[in-house]
Amino acid sequence: INSKAGSYLLKNPKLIYKIIKLLKSQKLIVTAKIRLGFDKNTSLKIAKTIERAGADALTIHARLASERYNVKADWNEIKKIKQAIKIPVIGNGDALDVKSASKLLEICDGIMIARGAIGDPLIFARILNYINLSLRCHYKVTIKKV
Repeated sequence: INSKAGSYLLKNPKLIYKIIKLLKSQKLIVTAKIRLGFDKNTSLKIAKTIERAGADALTIHARLASERYNVKADWNEIKKIKQAIKIPVIGNGDALDVKSASKLLEICDGIMIARGAIGDPLIFARILNYINLSLRCHYKVTIKKV
């Protein structure tokens, strides 16, 4: 916030649009990660701006920047955005175990895990195992080493 980057940009959707347009003009794959807003929910407007700018996917952390981790992530907002835009939506916030991660996957295209992996790097393997078992091997999800 102090460097006028990250969550601070939620205050300036026009600048977010310009940044994504510039990156896309270089033929790059561009994804964006936002929170629901800075101190009020502006997520739908910003999500549509990001889509219009040409982003390839959007990750949504389902809290306001001002809330930090003091409140539960609002997955209903992720669901609303998923229904309103066409690009893939990745949910973030309170996916702390297999159960919560699988619930979040029911409303969006993918999940991002942050705090859930602190002290528990095997969370990813457990989630992949659960997904693969749930899909009854119709599809196999794997982690690609880079």
